[in-house]
Amino acid sequence: MTVVATDASAAMITLAREKARRAGCLDRIEFHCVAMEDVGRSFKGLTFDGIFSNFGAVNCTDDLASLATDLAGLLPANGALVWVIMGRRVPWEWLWYLLRADRDRAFRRYRPGGVVWRGLRVHYPPPSDVVELLRPSFSVTRLSPLGIVVPPSYAAEWLNRSPKILSALVRLESLAQGSTALASWSDHYVVEARRSSASGM
Repeated sequence: MTVVATDASAAMITLAREKARRAGCLDRIEFHCVAMEDVGRSFKGLTFDGIFSNFGAVNCTDDLASLATDLAGLLPANGALVWVIMGRRVPWEWLWYLLRADRDRAFRRYRPGGVVWRGLRVHYPPPSDVVELLRPSFSVTRLSPLGIVVPPSYAAEWLNRSPKILSALVRLESLAQGSTALASWSDHYVVEARRSSASGM
């Protein structure tokens, strides 16, 4: 199996290549410095078994509908698409920042037009919007929360001092991942979909 790995940052590609070298799998991975919006054009004519984007990279894309169409063109019928997306409604984040009297950061994910972070504009689409924009080319097979019970990393340092509480929260997190409804209330959510048809591409 060969993996094609992409990132818009040349520095991240260098780091990933070094990690692959240390792990002994460098010969099985192709690295390309390509922005997500350019993946469809850069690999046009190729077909992949599946496409995976982790922990919010698609949140930095201004036009998710166009991205979904472009990626559909790289997949065969029934090809897999998995996105891990940062959610909009995060009770842990509300609590963390409101307790610090920082209302702006508590509700930053609701800002019209997204949030500017390190030169990138980050958007927080709700799961319902993502399912709808995928529908023309994909059939969504799984929608689940990630980070609904266990708090985000910036709010979780205290858990390192409370292993029993952490263990209990992890068990609850595992149970919560079976609930599609909770995907709308989590720090991230997972969307798994299958390419509906390759016709017209």
